Amino acid sequence: MSKHPVSASAAEDFKRALTQTMRAQAEAPDLIVSFGTETPSLVGLRARLPQPTHQLPQKDKRTIRGQADSLALHLAHHSDTLSAPYTPSDTQARSAFDTIERTRCEAIGANSMAGVAHNLAAMHEAQCQKSGYTPTMAQEDAPLAVALGYIVNEHLTGATPPAAAAGLVAAWRHWVEEKAGDTLSTLKDNIDDQQAFASTAREILVELGLCEAADEGSENMDGDDGSESGEDEGESEGGTEESSDDMASDDLDITEGEGETGDGDTIEMQGDAEGTPDGEEAGQSPQPQSANGGAATYKIFTTQF
Repeated sequence: MSKHPVSASAAEDFKRALTQTMRAQAEAPDLIVSFGTETPSLVGLRARLPQPTHQLPQKDKRTIRGQADSLALHLAHHSDTLSAPYTPSDTQARSAFDTIERTRCEAIGANSMAGVAHNLAAMHEAQCQKSGYTPTMAQEDAPLAVALGYIVNEHLTGATPPAAAAGLVAAWRHWVEEKAGDTLSTLKDNIDDQQAFASTAREILVELGLCEAADEGSENMDGDDGSESGEDEGESEGGTEESSDDMASDDLDITEGEGETGDGDTIEMQGDAEGTPDGEEAGQSPQPQSANGGAATYKIFTTQF
């Protein structure tokens, strides 16, 4: 039990601050943020985060802030339309590609704001602790997409992987950098150009043997029109984990696919959310629209990084 109880009023202040921060980061003043026991998620311009309890340790505040920052940054900096032509259809390759793209969005925020960098680091540390990664891991036990995400983040921000992910990253680092090190080193050059970044990310996956080279002349390079992910190909390997009592973040996943209002992204985050749901904030539900002009739909789904 925390030694610093949080009053109901303080919890409400915390929720209001999160809401205002997400709206500012996403450049979406109509973003609706609600809190409850459901899995954290973002559906269009409706975000769902864990319900703060009356006993809220500081580390759990940072974890929830990291969840909010990650969702808001993706909404601000990602467009389905720009990524779709480069997105692999193979399940493993697509998971890695989506992880690299989410890492780009988070890195933009981390490079600009030290507080955001600390929040995201706390979120990822909590994810890795909950996943139970060990200091020494074999490749068959270490998810490649997760390790690749942390290696990419190093190249984009200079930040080392979470301490709890040291064994995970070590299992893959030599292999990844031997095959794709030169291309990885160019990623940061295009961090603000999603289309160029997506092309480079695809090249990395080709160098790792995860997918074929893209056909630049086709509308979608794997024969996918970019409007539907499909349940088989859009899902990644991670499964849903049980929530713990300390509100630590678990998994966060981004997968492109068709949402309730049309084509768009799906971001799904898993984390602990104790307390009683307080319902959604009042107001009209806007049409889901990303900051870059494409519809964005975020549903509950799980994979790591």
